This record gives sequence, structure tokens and C-alpha cells, in this order.
Amino acid sequence: MRILVINGSPSGENSITLQTVLYIKKHFPKADWEFLHVGRRIKAYERDFAECAKALKRANLILFCYPVYTFLVPAQLHRFLELIRENGVDLAGKPATQITTSKHFYDTTAHTFIQENCDDLGMRTIRGLSADIEDLLHEKGQKEALRFFRFVCWSIKHGVYEPVRTERAAVPQEGSAARIGAAEPERCPETAKTENCPDPREPERCLETARTERCPDSREPEKCLGPA
Repeated sequence: MRILVINGSPSGENSITLQTVLYIKKHFPKADWEFLHVGRRIKAYERDFAECAKALKRANLILFCYPVYTFLVPAQLHRFLELIRENGVDLAGKPATQITTSKHFYDTTAHTFIQENCDDLGMRTIRGLSADIEDLLHEKGQKEALRFFRFVCWSIKHGVYEPVRTERAAVPQEGSAARIGAAEPERCPETAKTENCPDPREPERCLETARTERCPDSREPEKCLGPA
């Protein structure tokens, strides 16, 4: 699986949020990771977007990585989304998710902004990870980061995505989370007839009522990458 990380932090490679991505990358070495530091290079990308367009097109997963400052994404990332549209890059059907760091003050506003932009671009979204600034310093935060990415891999493998939020996309996409219980996207429905989903809120357990194989083995996270 080829993963494109869109780093929207003005701090570039020194971004705290990026460290969470690098931690995940260390535990999923079989994936092909690529990085665009749009927070630092947005002016260059405004002049020439060709490099970004190619990276976006060849990615199997687009991972937005950014800090939440005042309720929303950094201005550089906002501009990058505009450049995608201005350059006519077709991202329809591509999976996307996000990782943020904040003090959990209106971080949901930023997550909604990214998800709705992805919906507008025809992408399929997977619920992101909102981490505290110091989470990666503790074992609990490290485990949550890896559980999140296992959930992302599981979602891609089984075609389970968040319901589309924008009004003009009222019909659920095939394989979307809406198909298996959009009314309560916070949890996996007990009646789902798919491979057990690693519940993001309770990732330690798998659904007891599902009749097929269990969710990704936490001891062998590389298996989650699947054939993508």
C-alpha cells in the first residue's frame, strides 16, 4: 500500500503531529510511505503543482497530518486543498484519513472540515485520530496510534468508510459506513456480517456476534496492510 502523508504543519519535519505518523511508519515498514510537507512548501507548490499531482494520483491512501490551532487546519493546508481543485486532480474513490494534535478544543471542527473537503473531491473517508500533544510520550498514546492505523487498514481492506457529510452526496457510497449503520458510526454494529471491526473506542475487543474471522492481529500489524 502506498501512503501519501500530507503534512500541513508549518514546522515541517519538526512537526509534533508528524512524529505520530513516523511512529506508525516504524511499525508498518511494508507500506510505501511518501511525504509532502505542504506547510513548509506551499509557495513552491503554488508555482508548480506537478509533483503533488503525481504523488496524489499514485497514492492508495492519503493521510492528512496537521496541528489544530484556532479551530481549523493551518492556512497552508487550506490552500493545498484549493490547489487540488485548481489543478483538476481527480481523487474520486481514494481513501483518506487524518491525524491531528491539539488540546482537544474544537478539534472536531478541523476534522469535519477535512472530511467535507474530501467528500467534495469524491474521496472515501476513514475517521481520523485526534491526539493530544504529549500522547506519543506515553504507552497509552503509542498504542492508540497503532490501533488507529490498524483500523484504517481494516477499513480499506473491507471497504468500510464514513458516511458522506455533504448534502449533494446523499446516496451512500458502496461499502460506506452508512451501509452498515451510519446512524451510529462511533461503533461497529453488532449485526454486521463482515470481518470483525476493531472498534476505535474499544479496540481491545472484537465483536462477539460476528461469524467470520477476527479483526487485525495486534501482534502482527503488518498483516493489516492486505493486498492493497
